[in-house]
Amino acid sequence: MPAPAARQLFVRTTEDSTVSFDWASLPAADKALLDANTSKSQNVLDYLRGVRSKEIKNGGALRDRIDLPANVSPLGDIVHSSPFYEKDNDMLFVSANDGMLHAFRASAIKDSLNNVIHAAGSEVFGFIPSEVLSRLKNLAYPGYSHDYYVDGDVVVSPKTTETGNKLLLVAALGRGGKGLFGLNVTTPNSFSSSDFLWEYTPTGDSSATTDGVLDTSTNAATDQDLGFMLGRPIYAKLNNDKAAIIVGNGYNSTSGKAVLYIFILNTAGQVIEVKKLDTLAASDNGLATPGVFDTNADGKVDYIYAGDLHGNVWKFDVSSNNASSWSVALSGSPLFVAKDASDNRQPITAQMTIVKNEIAGDTHLGKRFVFFGSGSYFRFGDPAVTAVQSWYGIIDDNAVISDRSALKVRTVSSSGSFAGKLVRTFSAAVTGDMVAKKGWYIDFTSPAGERMVTESMYLKLVKPALVASSIIPEVGNPCIPGGTGYINVISPFNGASMTSGIFDVNDNKNYSDDLLSGQFIGSIDLGVGMPSRPTLIGNQLVVGGTKPTKPIASVRVNAGVSKLVGRISWREIVRD
Repeated sequence: MPAPAARQLFVRTTEDSTVSFDWASLPAADKALLDANTSKSQNVLDYLRGVRSKEIKNGGALRDRIDLPANVSPLGDIVHSSPFYEKDNDMLFVSANDGMLHAFRASAIKDSLNNVIHAAGSEVFGFIPSEVLSRLKNLAYPGYSHDYYVDGDVVVSPKTTETGNKLLLVAALGRGGKGLFGLNVTTPNSFSSSDFLWEYTPTGDSSATTDGVLDTSTNAATDQDLGFMLGRPIYAKLNNDKAAIIVGNGYNSTSGKAVLYIFILNTAGQVIEVKKLDTLAASDNGLATPGVFDTNADGKVDYIYAGDLHGNVWKFDVSSNNASSWSVALSGSPLFVAKDASDNRQPITAQMTIVKNEIAGDTHLGKRFVFFGSGSYFRFGDPAVTAVQSWYGIIDDNAVISDRSALKVRTVSSSGSFAGKLVRTFSAAVTGDMVAKKGWYIDFTSPAGERMVTESMYLKLVKPALVASSIIPEVGNPCIPGGTGYINVISPFNGASMTSGIFDVNDNKNYSDDLLSGQFIGSIDLGVGMPSRPTLIGNQLVVGGTKPTKPIASVRVNAGVSKLVGRISWREIVRD
């Protein structure tokens, strides 16, 4: 971190201005928010910038923070915000529970003599949205109990014509508040207050500018559908030739409904319209992070899919170039309702993955599959829930799927140990057993409480594969890391076990001998506690986890033999 006084920190004030987060720039009303006694307010502001002289151990009255080396400044905890890497500027953007969105250098910057000017990981700037400003003082109180501030995921757009060749960052507040905000991060090294674009929160300004561009919260103050948005916002191009940010409304909204939000942007990156598609499914409900699908490869989203807490799988039709024609597809009915064998609805909080089946000779060649798992892990009582959750692959034939009887059931067929790791296998497919089926499902019946809360990944390995993490929470204190889980792999379009070895569990660079009960291993517990969404780096499938002593692990996967693509050489043969 730079020295506290040198940090480039900005805040969106409650007076709807964006200023440097320093005492001289902050409006009087916002100074008062930091403490009722303004003589203490400046101490709190300095504390939030990283000054430590007023902590209790240094003779002050503010909360003690962990002892750090002299050249290291404190950083708020990063819990649910996954870092976003932006390649053009070699930047990492991530939100933290010190109330700030942070920009960090991913690599060191050196001068012509190879001297380090800025270290890798050094902070470039920080931004505080208005929604959390009134609670920041709590961080400095000695009696502080952990709370969430800016805790959501981040996305940065590519440079496109639709964004005026700018890099637009949008971050959700996650568990820290209802809403999200947008920044221009085209030149992060010179980020300034003018690079604030908009925010959509209950405490923002609801007015519109004279040019018709909706300002700051764009009427969020009266938006009853706005909830805690826990997934990563989606940047996409739409058929009206506009760029947009697409999110589910999240949870604990006033209306309790499941609603899709589409924030339509102009080339300056400002919101010009907030389009909402309401499923009308209410009663303590909320829409999860959506997945998008482009049917004709023109780079524009045609359909959006998302699940809700009631187990509904919603399909939204945005294929028209007229936004007024966008709608909840299938006449407002869900494509499918996820229920267990006892007809209990299964919550869907994971993002959906949509893939067209292009496997030659497959029963459902050309069909569009929607992949997702069920389960919830964000409410206080969720860890103790042991209801059966499932992994699904359903076919969208533009018709409602009545119930799970239309799907082929697959199972976890065996569990055991291999090379010192807990592993499992899945049931095999039989020729013709997917005929007339509308997809497949797998119930996670043992151990109790297993669920999926992150997206399934479609990977082209030695054979097409569907990979997803499942977690098994530890019942007890939710603040104590614990639990277990698996990385799972199956054949995408029939839900059965892979017909080739995928995991190199014993790390011998041979995939054919990774067997349990004569079947290829389809699940592995890497010992990281509850695993995150897997990331494929080269031929390593990498996950983070909740186990402090082993927060990250990987397993080699069978990517197959690399093939040369395209013409290698040519010779023209000329005949007389």
